[in-house]
Amino acid sequence: MRIFYLAPDYDIPSWGNGLLYHHVRLLREAGFDARLLHERAPFQMSWIDMDLPIEYRRSGWRGKRFELAPDDVLVVPEVQAHSEEVAELDCRKVVFVQGGFLILNAFEQAIDYRELGFEAAMAVMPHIRDIVASHFGLEPAVVSPFVADYFCIPEEKLDEPREKRILLAGKPIYREVGYVDFDVAKKILSRAVARRPEWDLVELAGMSHRETAELMQRSALLINVNILESFNAIVPEAMAAGCPVYCFEAYGGRDFLRNGENAMVWPNNYVYPLLDEVCGLIEDYEGRQEGLNGLRRRGWETAKSFSEQRAAEALTGFFSALERNKEMGKTA
Repeated sequence: MRIFYLAPDYDIPSWGNGLLYHHVRLLREAGFDARLLHERAPFQMSWIDMDLPIEYRRSGWRGKRFELAPDDVLVVPEVQAHSEEVAELDCRKVVFVQGGFLILNAFEQAIDYRELGFEAAMAVMPHIRDIVASHFGLEPAVVSPFVADYFCIPEEKLDEPREKRILLAGKPIYREVGYVDFDVAKKILSRAVARRPEWDLVELAGMSHRETAELMQRSALLINVNILESFNAIVPEAMAAGCPVYCFEAYGGRDFLRNGENAMVWPNNYVYPLLDEVCGLIEDYEGRQEGLNGLRRRGWETAKSFSEQRAAEALTGFFSALERNKEMGKTA
């Protein structure tokens, strides 16, 4: 059984796309014949430092096409499940769902993954599993994401002093469609830190994944205003780095965020209550250390639960079952 992960020809850092590469790596380490499938040669994600086999749907000046065999398994991200080319491929198909809100983005009506030719599904979080099982025709296996190891600080460093720096994060796409939370937060916080010159405000943009990790490991606080997310990777990444998180629930957060325990969490778009708390923190940072240390430690423990080993075990279990199903089908 050959396994191919359909990956977009898209080179802007995204942990969701990075997971496609990591899945292939983990499967190969477990003994599976797993590869990536990109659209055009010689594309490869430049920010992922892994030597993995890649096939290309089109290569050469004549656009030579790579053909999959009927027994091959093609893993398709949910945002590419509408592709007519995918529908025409004669192979086994698995949909990999990393978010619930874009499943229907390219469809005119609700869909059933079985009717689109998918025999199985994977989901990154329990709430995604429940969405797909209730509305899209398949019961997915949960294959949890994990936090890159270079984010995680040693436990003994959790209580070390932090630089008075607030990191502000939010996806540009939300601003483009009219959500104003990021702009409100940036303007209010810029004024607040201007009154306290020992503080700094940094927008998390234009950095590599490792540069982001290093900055989180030194900073006092992450504010994240993303909404409608599944894993919302920047939140557990900050937790692993020992950087306390103030964020929105973002729907997917219900699977791992606990307000006042491992993060400070508000309903989506409650930006002013969030900012009230942050401005109070700036004014009384030393007096808030006990609470911040608790957030930091419990957040770190939460992030540690999203381990590479956990993902690898779920992956190998899922594909081992697919392989058994194939063999049972041949002998039936």
